[in-house]
Amino acid sequence: MPKRSVNSRPYLKTCELIYQLASQRIGEKYRKWEADNPKYNTQSQFFPEDRKLISRVLNCRRTTNNPYLITPKIQEAIIENLDFTDVNELYWGEDISGYFQHFFTTLLLEIQEYKDYTKFWMGIPLSTESEITKFYLENQVPILEIDESYNQEYEALIDQFINFTFNKISYFEFESAERLGYYREDE
Repeated sequence: MPKRSVNSRPYLKTCELIYQLASQRIGEKYRKWEADNPKYNTQSQFFPEDRKLISRVLNCRRTTNNPYLITPKIQEAIIENLDFTDVNELYWGEDISGYFQHFFTTLLLEIQEYKDYTKFWMGIPLSTESEITKFYLENQVPILEIDESYNQEYEALIDQFINFTFNKISYFEFESAERLGYYREDE
């Protein structure tokens, strides 16, 4: 099978936002765990393999050796000890509506560094935080107000977003210079 490569872009501010939100979620559940387990409320008892690591996660401090904040081993301990349903809840939370506008704004501001994406914005003014906020507020559609005729497309979009949060998107193929690409799952 041929190897697929991806031209990765860092999106540092967007990643930092994701890490900060995950750290906050973990911190809230960790404080509850501490209160419920007064005998075992030290960080070394929570994750004996590396007591400093849980401190870095709780304080959202990434290191050169750990640029992604949460290692696979501590991820397992966090999910198990802090009653997260799964890795998806750990990274994205139960309800994205509380932070999605901030995420959307941060991502669009960061995307502006890449003209190959912004050329598809069709003249929509999205160059400042206030323009992006205005666009977001004018175009967000609450789930209860979605017209029945759009239900199928909406459900497909939600399914793809859920797949994205579970890392189930395999890759994007590029058809032409005029399109960014299309979604395709492995067969």
